[in-house]
Amino acid sequence: MFKRIKLVLQREYISRVKKRSFIVMTFLTPILVAFFYGIIFYIIYSQQNTQRNQEVCVFDSSGFFANKLKESEHVKFTYKEEAYSASYNFIEQGFDACLVLHLQDTSSKDYTADIFSKESLSLVDQSNLEHNIADVLYENQLNNLNINRKQLEDARVNVTLKAKKWSQGEVKESSAGAATGLGFAASILIYFFIFIYGSQVMRGVMEEKTNRIVEVIISSVKPFELMMGKILGIALVALTQMALWVILSGVAMGFVTSMIGSQMHLNGAAQQLMEQSQQGGGQFKILQLLSSLNLSLMGFSFLFYFIFGYLFYASLFAAVGSAVDSETELQQFTLPISLPLVFSFILTQSLLTSNPNGNLLFWISMIPFSSPVAMMARIPFLESNNYWQIALSMGILVLSFIGTVWLAARIYRTGILMYGKKASWKELWKWLFYKG
Repeated sequence: MFKRIKLVLQREYISRVKKRSFIVMTFLTPILVAFFYGIIFYIIYSQQNTQRNQEVCVFDSSGFFANKLKESEHVKFTYKEEAYSASYNFIEQGFDACLVLHLQDTSSKDYTADIFSKESLSLVDQSNLEHNIADVLYENQLNNLNINRKQLEDARVNVTLKAKKWSQGEVKESSAGAATGLGFAASILIYFFIFIYGSQVMRGVMEEKTNRIVEVIISSVKPFELMMGKILGIALVALTQMALWVILSGVAMGFVTSMIGSQMHLNGAAQQLMEQSQQGGGQFKILQLLSSLNLSLMGFSFLFYFIFGYLFYASLFAAVGSAVDSETELQQFTLPISLPLVFSFILTQSLLTSNPNGNLLFWISMIPFSSPVAMMARIPFLESNNYWQIALSMGILVLSFIGTVWLAARIYRTGILMYGKKASWKELWKWLFYKG
């Protein structure tokens, strides 16, 4: 049996790896990712250095704001002492916008001003103007209360909360942000992996069935052997492609980053960040936060849920592919299978930031339909005395995979040779109990 499964696996793997689409997408995807990364970085950098200059006329009949609004390199103010008139054409006067400051109680908690512009203001421009006006009013209120702004700022205390994790008498650095980010990244990779390559199994089975190729293959191997060989073969294709994507993306991103660094002058903020990084502060902090997590356990768990989560769902997708003859019928059966995975992904990401060790997320991480995503996201938050939860979740997933393969094989052996008859859930139930 294993020899025939191996033959099907090799056929599935080699035939897919040799496809032009596989080769093109494997090498083209990292290049496109790096290319768009470079384009996005260049556009952002260019926009920062090509910000349009704005001339703004300010109508302030009270004179309260005269010469108090802070100008910048790109925004200049011209003050008008007279009252604003609707007939005033600021565009003909060479202004880009007209700010009208009303005479009202400057100590009030609410202040309203009008801004007219020949082009719609961006959210950033509008927010900057609001903060600029608010700063002037804030300074005025401090003066009215005889409060020195410098003393007020000097009295402000910056608080940094250093998270420590206490476990069995040992204290380690802890970071909820690092744990959440790593768990989220791992779970989203598994989520997409299951959907993308699980659907390949389903469509591959359906195509072989509709093309009648399976009738030839089934004369040499049993339906179960064919199904397992196809599932495992596509799993190896997926692992190969993912590994190449990681390696090639790293090389491509490194090349693009070095090109960007050599071609562009860093601005002040970026230069400061680079200096801090070179001094080891930023890099050391990231490495310190990552070292507080059990990375070896994360790596092993990722591979386990990556593989067994796919195998669990791929067996269901294979059964569905064998039961249908068209794309229309496909939707009827894939939705009930896909919904638990989608639901678990959304719910996990919602609960992860608020209560990663709550009862609801615990049970979601035990159910095999959702455990590949949910448990992978929870692992960074688990203490060593709770690692039994990981073992239990893995055990349930393995047993569920065995049971699912048995059920899928029962459907597969009948459905793969069934033509012209529209399958239903009732019909699938009958196939489970056919003898032979």
